[in-house]
Amino acid sequence: MADLKSSGLHVFRTSLRKLLTVLEMLDLAPAERSALNGMFSTAGRWRDAQVKDKWLGGGAKGEGGESPERSMELKRWHTQFTGIAARLKPALEAVASAPAAERKKLSEKIRRAILDQASEASKRLGTVRDENDSEGLHSARLTIKRLGDLIEAFTGESPGQIRNLQDLLGGIHDRDMILHSLPSSAVSDIARAKAERRKLLDQLYSVDKP
Repeated sequence: MADLKSSGLHVFRTSLRKLLTVLEMLDLAPAERSALNGMFSTAGRWRDAQVKDKWLGGGAKGEGGESPERSMELKRWHTQFTGIAARLKPALEAVASAPAAERKKLSEKIRRAILDQASEASKRLGTVRDENDSEGLHSARLTIKRLGDLIEAFTGESPGQIRNLQDLLGGIHDRDMILHSLPSSAVSDIARAKAERRKLLDQLYSVDKP
């Protein structure tokens, strides 16, 4: 965690998101979830800045780069996360060693949650008709992410169809974020971002939905 540059930050946020999905599904550790959500939110802002810097050709030199403040925050997170992990271990072990009847009930709860999330993802994707509906596309992206996290966390599988939708929706979200941050004078950058977004949208509309 000491060095969260572009790829490392993405891996950290993805792992954190999956852990939060598991804890929420098991209804465990609300205080720890709150702390982890704080990390996730801050890391999201860093990641957006990194994406923008990289897209503009600045690498990690811009606002997405390293700083003394970020280094201090990462050290604080490392200490905090170590304590959280120690507190979570007995709770997760208790779930794993629960009586068969309780584990069966939990399995059914997870199965229903995955089916419900798949239905919600399909509905949200089906309602996004306007290519300029950034909020609708963003909402669909979050729903697809949660579906993928539930499937991977509780079945060990990572369906290619879900990953493809996540990548396309994520790419569209990144271009929306970049377009929102660009000044109106950046005509060539705006044109490039719009062209990339259009290509991703065309790919999204051509794939099979869950």
